Amino acid sequence: MSSARSLGTITGLFVYPIKGMAGVSLTESPVEREGLRNDRRYMIVGDDNVFRSQRQLPQMATLRPQIHGDALHIASLNGDSIVSEIDETTSLSVTVWNSTVLAYGGDQRADSWLSDHLNERVRLVRMGTATSRPISPEYAEPDDRVSFADGFPILLANDTSLADLNRRLEISIPMDRFRANIVVSGIAGEPWAEDAFGHYQMGDLAALGNKLCARCQVPTIDQATGERTGPEPLTTLAKFRTIDAKVIFGMNLIPRIDCEGPMIRLGDPVAVTPVDPAA
Repeated sequence: MSSARSLGTITGLFVYPIKGMAGVSLTESPVEREGLRNDRRYMIVGDDNVFRSQRQLPQMATLRPQIHGDALHIASLNGDSIVSEIDETTSLSVTVWNSTVLAYGGDQRADSWLSDHLNERVRLVRMGTATSRPISPEYAEPDDRVSFADGFPILLANDTSLADLNRRLEISIPMDRFRANIVVSGIAGEPWAEDAFGHYQMGDLAALGNKLCARCQVPTIDQATGERTGPEPLTTLAKFRTIDAKVIFGMNLIPRIDCEGPMIRLGDPVAVTPVDPAA
């Protein structure tokens, strides 16, 4: 029987209220079936109702959302800001990757503000309370679901792996390039330990890890300035972290929740019980 393997402790917790925009650092968070509460429950879409992200609009990184009660505050690097309170009176179908789901919008002031800052006509939308976006059945159970995140509810990254990557780079990069929800520290001398497929335990939360995270071009974008910095770190990662022609960094997790709102906190231990292939 496989035994639990320590991966260290949680030293970073982040949510990204608007898909593609800056993250918010937390000390603790409830976890829902779709992921950490308030993570990627909003996104922006173009005139085609298809999502936009830093892949098309890297300057999204410079817009900083915060959620206060039912209100969403968004600030720019210039210091101007907008407050949006989307209700459920204006609905539309939006597409994020292969999913088309119901969302709510209709805040014309916020849409105008965002369009001005992103130099494209866009709309802000919010995931509805009744919206259910399934995870690929290849990796999930039928009732598993995800927010507007690319494909999975939670992304875990290991700072020892980042240190190993940075030793190979001419210029080090920070962890924010990888936009993780959970950052784990304390795996002394053991980079890439997060690759272990299995059942993760983090504080009160149990989660399944069965899909390594394939990376797009976003890690090449400076998250402070929204500027593309060149081909790194993808060029270096591709030399030693490629599976099926995809560059890998981090582990995708699916919460296993028996009750609503288990908490995870900075300092919580993280352990994984690897899946026994003979089981």
